[in-house]
Amino acid sequence: MYLDGAALRLGDGRPVIGLTLRYDRIDNFWFCLLHELAHVGRHMDNDRGEAFVDDFTLRKLEGRREDPRETQAGEWVEEALVPRSVWEASAVRDRPTTMAVINSANTLHVRPAIVAGRVR
Repeated sequence: MYLDGAALRLGDGRPVIGLTLRYDRIDNFWFCLLHELAHVGRHMDNDRGEAFVDDFTLRKLEGRREDPRETQAGEWVEEALVPRSVWEASAVRDRPTTMAVINSANTLHVRPAIVAGRVR
């Protein structure tokens, strides 16, 4: 079993986030961290003892039933890092050159690795 991150609450209600950092890329770090924070902030109920364990490589498997909360967390992260309106208007979307990535990153005030991760 491969893992990218997990989010859960301790018995006293405090949230815990774990990241494996299995991919040594800054875009992956921010995506995983924000994804797990989205679960804590949007999907966890203190009383239910629910945990989220994420392997992002499984998202594209054919026939796999996706939990809508996973989709929501992923979409929230994408919007937080590179808003859809900026992405759709960006040259990097259709022609991901180094300069297009850098220009888009400068516009968004994020590291180029974040934009490159969105391209990926």
